[in-house]
Amino acid sequence: MKFSDLKLGAKLGAAFSAVVILTAGVGTISVLQLARLHAQTDEVTDNWLAGVTQSSDIRGAVNASRRAQVDLVLAISPQQTEIAKKSFEAAAERLAKLMTEYEAGLDNASDEEKEIFADMKNLHVSFSASHTKLSELAAGGEALFPVARAWLQGEAANDFGRLIMASTKLTELNNAGATDAGGRSDATFASARFWVVTFVAAAIAMAIAMALWITRLITRPVARAVQAAERIAAGDLTVDLHTTGKDE
Repeated sequence: MKFSDLKLGAKLGAAFSAVVILTAGVGTISVLQLARLHAQTDEVTDNWLAGVTQSSDIRGAVNASRRAQVDLVLAISPQQTEIAKKSFEAAAERLAKLMTEYEAGLDNASDEEKEIFADMKNLHVSFSASHTKLSELAAGGEALFPVARAWLQGEAANDFGRLIMASTKLTELNNAGATDAGGRSDATFASARFWVVTFVAAAIAMAIAMALWITRLITRPVARAVQAAERIAAGDLTVDLHTTGKDE
């Protein structure tokens, strides 16, 4: 059966159904693209930015430990020594906690990130051992002050520097990951905008085309009937009402 043979209600129903299908297609494309964008946004906020924050906090705890080491060697009274010891203990406890939290989030990390963190754990052990030696030297008072200062500026400084470099590498890696994920989010947004605009434009164009087509299917026979009626009213009974469809 030709479309032109359908009843008027069926034609309008078909046109409305087509518009609904097109609208549903636009909605589906939009939801899928938004889901991709949401996933990439979560990657930035939950993974990379969290890594940047955690690695920066680790670096801060390492710096606090180093300051406590300097204070310990330069302490000139038992009170200052006690304060320096407590400061280092607090920084060390915070550092251990931060590293444990960071390690817990490495399940889906890259091999490079796991390798950097493993190296940082080993350096942390060396740093702690170096501090133990420094504490023993600092406890020797003025007699061992030159040796303690030399250790502070030598072995302890080297261990501190290597640990800081490892934490900095983690921060840089997470920054790079966040930048990359942000770029992919921008690309996804641009793609989503393109496809949504394209489908909306296509839906509008098809809706207009169908509206014009159905309008012509309805108005052309009506116009011919009006012309025939006018001719009949004018006395022309030879008018032939030729029909091409089977609708109203």
